[in-house]
Amino acid sequence: TFYDLEKYSQALEAYDNALRLNIKDRDAWKGRGFTLYKLGNYENALDSFDQALALDQEQPKVWNAFGEAFSQLNQYSQAISAYERAIELNDKFDLAWNNKGKALHKLHRYKDAVKAYKKATDLKTDNVEAWYNLGNAQARLKEYKKAFKAYEKAVQHQPDYPQAWLSKGNMLVHLERYSEAVESFEQVIKYQENNEEAWFNKGWSLHQIERYESAIDAYDKAISLKPGEYKYWYNKGNSLYKLERYQDALVAYDRAISYEPEHFESFYSKGNALFEMERYKPAFDAYEQAIEIRPNDRKAKRARDKAKDKLENRTSFFRRNFGIKLW
Repeated sequence: TFYDLEKYSQALEAYDNALRLNIKDRDAWKGRGFTLYKLGNYENALDSFDQALALDQEQPKVWNAFGEAFSQLNQYSQAISAYERAIELNDKFDLAWNNKGKALHKLHRYKDAVKAYKKATDLKTDNVEAWYNLGNAQARLKEYKKAFKAYEKAVQHQPDYPQAWLSKGNMLVHLERYSEAVESFEQVIKYQENNEEAWFNKGWSLHQIERYESAIDAYDKAISLKPGEYKYWYNKGNSLYKLERYQDALVAYDRAISYEPEHFESFYSKGNALFEMERYKPAFDAYEQAIEIRPNDRKAKRARDKAKDKLENRTSFFRRNFGIKLW
């Protein structure tokens, strides 16, 4: 009763008292293990599950819990063995199949994880976590269409699942279905208004479909939630650049650089904005800084040389006509 009321310390005391009266009480060992797991005491939970299984090996739920405790301790191979024992005893145990998949996933055995997750979803078609995990494994395998379908199943069964909506949106981005991606990110925001990743990804997707003003609004929301994230400022700069708002873009690129001084793209894009403003000397300098970060980048070198040519041509004009040297 204490366990069901989530009063785990009292539950543990009661189980300990039961075991003082009968050290071979299988259910007391099992309950003690579940309680210790809830308390985050995974090592002692393992000991209790071990005692319960010594008294009765035919307990699939205990084997599954045994595996969960191993997983919490990052002992994934032992966890898989425990899950497999649970499945041997009950091959329709969808939770154990899902947990086995998670352990395999942690070991980067994504193809094997996919098989386990699929078994879980076959057994219980509304197993939302298994659908979500299946999508994660397929995404790791770059099977983006399959991953999208798995995330779609997850949100069909649980519409208020923001993480699944976010992952679905990310797969739509990979599939270059940007308008649909925007809709998915809006679903995330519906349930988690302050999810800055969703706002940023929404902005990025809007940028891809040339809705630059809306993209800037989304980036601004992401920035308000996490002002020090350089990529938010950098991408806002890109949308401003597309709108030919070069001075505003320059401010955004400078903010990105202030948070990440080694970001090549920010310096390169800053150079582009300055070039469009015909400010060739600071553009040249920005390209030079980009090249310092990435010495072999050809586009930056071409842009630098173009800025240099513009500057030299201007200098020659002023020297020829007014006797002024600018370079």
